[in-house]
Amino acid sequence: LNHLNTFKSNRFKRVRISQGSLSATDIRELVNLANSYTEVSMSGKGLHIFLQSELDVSLPTTGSPEIYDGSRARFIVVTGNCFEGHDELRTSDEAVLKAIEICQTKSDDRVIVEASHVVSSEREAVKFALDLLDQRRCDDRSEWFRVLSAVKSTLGQDGWDLADGWSKGSDSYEIVENIKTWDSIREDEILLGSLFLMVKEDTGIQIKIGKDSAGGTGLLHLLEASMFPIGDIPGNVDVDWLVEGLIARGHHTLISGREKSGKSTLIGELLKALLDPKGGEFLDIPVEGGKKVLVITEESPVQWKRRRDKIELEGELYVCSHPFGKPSKQDWKEFCDELALKLKAENYDLLVIDPLAYFLPWKDENSSTEVTMSMTPLDAFKKLGIALLTCHHGNKSSGVARGSTAITSMTDINLDFAYPRKKVSSDDQDRFDTDTPNRILKCEGRFSEVSGSLSLGFNDLSETYELREGAPQKAKNENKHKLVKIINNASEPVTKLDLLEMMDDLISEPTLRRYLIQLVKDEVVKGTGEGNQSDPYKYEIIKDKNLDDLPI
Repeated sequence: LNHLNTFKSNRFKRVRISQGSLSATDIRELVNLANSYTEVSMSGKGLHIFLQSELDVSLPTTGSPEIYDGSRARFIVVTGNCFEGHDELRTSDEAVLKAIEICQTKSDDRVIVEASHVVSSEREAVKFALDLLDQRRCDDRSEWFRVLSAVKSTLGQDGWDLADGWSKGSDSYEIVENIKTWDSIREDEILLGSLFLMVKEDTGIQIKIGKDSAGGTGLLHLLEASMFPIGDIPGNVDVDWLVEGLIARGHHTLISGREKSGKSTLIGELLKALLDPKGGEFLDIPVEGGKKVLVITEESPVQWKRRRDKIELEGELYVCSHPFGKPSKQDWKEFCDELALKLKAENYDLLVIDPLAYFLPWKDENSSTEVTMSMTPLDAFKKLGIALLTCHHGNKSSGVARGSTAITSMTDINLDFAYPRKKVSSDDQDRFDTDTPNRILKCEGRFSEVSGSLSLGFNDLSETYELREGAPQKAKNENKHKLVKIINNASEPVTKLDLLEMMDDLISEPTLRRYLIQLVKDEVVKGTGEGNQSDPYKYEIIKDKNLDDLPI
């Protein structure tokens, strides 16, 4: 049953179940005829009736309801969630015969009916949707967060009374937690169309906003709900970098390279900088630490134990080793939607999937159709502001991501991790130098901060990659030098807003913040103030500092 309240209401004539459709009358008749132990299933969407019978009849193997007598292997999880007081096992031949009759009925009214309901306003739509949602969504934290997000995105603060009233249906309801979660939700995370889809999943009812119910799929409303005037984008909105030029919240970074070329080593160094509460550097790029990360990987726990001990990984890092094989496309989509909500609710900053080919459901990575259908569900993480880093194997002949070009076209930042080339005297041609520990990291993306190639040298002592040269790093150093000169030439300590203006928009606000943090850490500048609106941080060069010897 997708909606147990059907028993108590005459609003709907059909309920959807996994194998077909039963009328509420049929279900009620079966429960009453059996008058035996009946419980709500594990999913909360079905009923299991257990009864005894002496009948020797042939049972249907398909259809609804499903009937089992022990002659076919069938495992059923017993929940103990007794339905309407039917808590005693009884004998009922009549219920078995009725179930067979219903199952074998071929009349047209056995077809699933997906009715539509038209409402006149968004508030009415939200109120109607909350009345229809399955109770499990209220009890499951991820589903609960998802519903509250849709309500707030649709109605803003005006939706609080509806969201709070619906939340009270859970036994774990706490007003303080409800308020805290509501306040943390951005108003553009999950839109009204998602709430409509939840209702359709639970009841088969399609909610529509308009004057009539003729036609339409609801996509137009989703489009209208996501539309915004270009002038309404706040001036302070910018890319929120975890690692400037490489990884950003709400965006997808793909790193590709030949197998066993050192991608995992590089990712380990990245994680070390992100996890350290004090922060650090990754390829000479300042990184704010204290981040929370989930890694889904094909690597074994033993491999991660050795990596942890070797580079001293510590902090909020969680690793899922071989959680599943290739899922179906539908399971993959549902998994991405559910995991994105879980990561958002639990304040994760970054998700790493290594490698794509092991977990994504495509059957042929050279098929653009297969790749597109497999990659699209990953947008669920981007929409909720979670940074996504995925790994893929590179083509042996070129080093770039193998397979369809749809793989790299559907990401925001692409990092090709490759061997440097060298001349081979025998044919005077460039070849990959697979004997050297050094690497080239080619960076391409949708943002100006992403550009050029980085030359990486491998340090044999620390067994880590170190930046040797590269256009992006040169530009960063030039911007840092300009920033230091501006602070030094100022007649008095300057605020971050002052510096943004003086830098002529050469760098973004998040980038400036990271530069300042690094300069303070390197004891080049010092900051004074409380860091609030009335007393913002102000920066000045530390006295007697020789600017010619700065480590930038």
